[in-house]
Amino acid sequence: MKKLQSLGNLGRFYGANETLCGQQALAGLSRLNVHRVLLICSNSALDTHSDYIKRCLNRFSLEIFRLKSGEPTIANIQEALKITARFAPDVIVAIGGGSVIDAAKLIWVISEKPELNFSADKKMYHVSNLRSKISRFVAVPTTYGSGSENSSAAVFQFDASDQK
Repeated sequence: MKKLQSLGNLGRFYGANETLCGQQALAGLSRLNVHRVLLICSNSALDTHSDYIKRCLNRFSLEIFRLKSGEPTIANIQEALKITARFAPDVIVAIGGGSVIDAAKLIWVISEKPELNFSADKKMYHVSNLRSKISRFVAVPTTYGSGSENSSAAVFQFDASDQK
């Protein structure tokens, strides 16, 4: 077997350390050892499953943010960032498709690292030392195909242009 050659400056991949599957998987959220939950949710998931989601999270102080549909942009998550600053959640829970999960990751990163300058750094890069303010991130996918719940990466539009 050949040794791998140097691949340059590689970032670290963070994946899920626990995966819950099945019809009652969402109920597993009640096991979280936290107090304050910020729920980032798609309109369709919340419209369809609001009562069940609230029952699963009823033991926590809960703040819910409905994310607008479409690709996440920094501009359309500003309200969620205000809620995050005011509410100071222990965990962010994202329920929705890949765009919702990517937006929630972006909310988490900007909350932890407000000094990041996305207009100057339009490239892929590694963000380290998360979990100083928000200790956990939970992704609950409602669609299949994006794999966003299994990756530390997030795709978003920087502004109203088509550039991601």
